[in-house]
Amino acid sequence: MEKIVQLLEKNKKLVGLTAAAAAAVGLIYYLTQKGEKVEQTTQRQDDEAGSTNESQYLQKARQIAKKITVKTLGDTKNYDMNTISQVMEYSLELADQEYVDLTLKNRFERREKMDTDINEYEKLVLQYNEDVENTIKKAQTAILEILEISYDDFEESVISFMEKGHYQEIYMFQAAIRQKIKEKIKPTKNLGIDDLKNIITFQLNLLQQQPELLKSIVKKLSQQNETVQLIPVILGTLINDYIYKEYQVEEEDQMQIMAQPSVLENTDIIILIQQVEQAMFNAMGSMGSNMEGFFQ
Repeated sequence: MEKIVQLLEKNKKLVGLTAAAAAAVGLIYYLTQKGEKVEQTTQRQDDEAGSTNESQYLQKARQIAKKITVKTLGDTKNYDMNTISQVMEYSLELADQEYVDLTLKNRFERREKMDTDINEYEKLVLQYNEDVENTIKKAQTAILEILEISYDDFEESVISFMEKGHYQEIYMFQAAIRQKIKEKIKPTKNLGIDDLKNIITFQLNLLQQQPELLKSIVKKLSQQNETVQLIPVILGTLINDYIYKEYQVEEEDQMQIMAQPSVLENTDIIILIQQVEQAMFNAMGSMGSNMEGFFQ
């Protein structure tokens, strides 16, 4: 991952604009799924449960790995795009339950701090997105080990495609599959077209007005090379927290109604979506120079 981060750092302006596109796609899509003895016994039970969970995880990883067709490019060690995309996509299938658990837990914890402790809220937002990335990487690593592919070779294959100018394809693909895992959280509310219009309009206003909390977090992220690439997904987390605060509606509730064919046939919805895309591009467009001036 470090090598990919270094490559992105060298191409910050292009990556910034591509990330804006990915963020816009993601945004629209999910608007579119007591005594020592007792302590020893408890610890032993926890260890046994952990061992069982690990065994189930590896068993699932083996089943998933069977679905993947591995091919290299000619005589090189680089894997073809189909192999890369399968590993990326199926790793989310392996990571789905961990994703659901950490998402629900972090949502509750960070929203409790949103109005009372901004510093702690920022930490929890960052922690959540880092945990998601680590969960996905853990799943990728497990699958790659079963396929007898080294993580370094896999990473080099991704870098090779990016160096050939395929930034957009890889970013857009990653954005799409990361939205797909969100379908694992079941919606709890049924929204109507008017509800959706109000929510998209609210998003648009947030991107245009740029509240101080968004400015603060993005500014901090932009100063660290290792977190620049997380800005689009973190913006999504922040925006959805604002939406929940205003409407008590979750991302999966929005995704459910966006999946209805009639929604994208609605002219008002289409116009609002286009405006959100433009607002996201405007916000992300100044990615150069360590994103200096991002929210000026």
